[in-house]
Amino acid sequence: MKMSVSITFLLCCLAHCLPLPIPRMATLETDAITDSDLDFAEKRSVDCLACRLQHMQSFFGQEINGWLDSETLDLMKQPRCGVPDVAEYNFFPRKIKWPSYNLTYRIVKYTPDLTQEEVDQAIQEAFKIWTDVTPLTFFRLSFGTADIMISFGTKEHGDFFPFDGPFNQLAHAFSPRENFGGDIHFDNDETWTNDTRGAFNVFTVAAHEIGHALGLDHSSNPEALMYRIYTYTRTRDFVLPEDDMEGIQALYVYIFMTGENATVINSVWPDLPKQIDEAYECPGKILLFFLPSILHAGKKFWALKGHIILEGYPKKLYELGFPRTLQKVDAAFHDTKTGKTKFFVEDKYWRHSIGGR
Repeated sequence: MKMSVSITFLLCCLAHCLPLPIPRMATLETDAITDSDLDFAEKRSVDCLACRLQHMQSFFGQEINGWLDSETLDLMKQPRCGVPDVAEYNFFPRKIKWPSYNLTYRIVKYTPDLTQEEVDQAIQEAFKIWTDVTPLTFFRLSFGTADIMISFGTKEHGDFFPFDGPFNQLAHAFSPRENFGGDIHFDNDETWTNDTRGAFNVFTVAAHEIGHALGLDHSSNPEALMYRIYTYTRTRDFVLPEDDMEGIQALYVYIFMTGENATVINSVWPDLPKQIDEAYECPGKILLFFLPSILHAGKKFWALKGHIILEGYPKKLYELGFPRTLQKVDAAFHDTKTGKTKFFVEDKYWRHSIGGR
């Protein structure tokens, strides 16, 4: 009897659960989309792609035609940095720099292709090319969180920007800011080397990505380190190109200014005395600071490259060829046309070049 009642109850419930046809008003209005609409959407998609291709072709100095031709395809297949050039790059705002000149870095994960010592050396040399031309310093941490965290990873590696496997995207970096800011990631699916062809040079790629971590965008100059396409370079032969030097110095070197952006010189070069008479920049990116006499010992000058005081300085001012009686330099100016520097003292001036006056 209980079984019969249960079955009857179940059948009654099923009667209320039977599927019913969905009313016409609840359907998607696909009949409202016309062939004209589809043609417009297709044309807009093609136009958008052509616009992106034109931007990329312009950036790399190719013929601007908006077509995915063989030359453009070959360019897209080249090993490159993973930081986009012509697309929106939301995590790389323009004109961003570190607020401090003293930065830290830490190598978190390594590649199996090289020893840890080899990677450490390559990364250190990559940082050095930037410290040679700026007041920046980089101190390596063995643990904890650094300003610039460096690691090797594959595919999805924790930053929502997965690598694509061997050969194409070699690495990417984030601009200066908190969290991921400044971090550098290498694709561990690539083969990494120190100084041989047939693989990718850690030093070259690291130097490029450090440029991004410091705030530089890609350069459209094929000779620049910050050009997006990878070019093999032997570490010991590398000299930072002028394009990259001007870019990084525009961010970190020009500090002699007034107003709210003024920077205290001693905060950048703590080993210099606080009072400085004059400074100038010569082609080797060396700044000379002429300092007050000390106990009648005569005027002195210092020479720096980046944040480093060159060996043998300070020196006496007369070692530049000035009279020993000279007590004041009013101004200095380097003439790029003649390659000489002019020093002005009251109503006189001296013309100086390397090895003479």
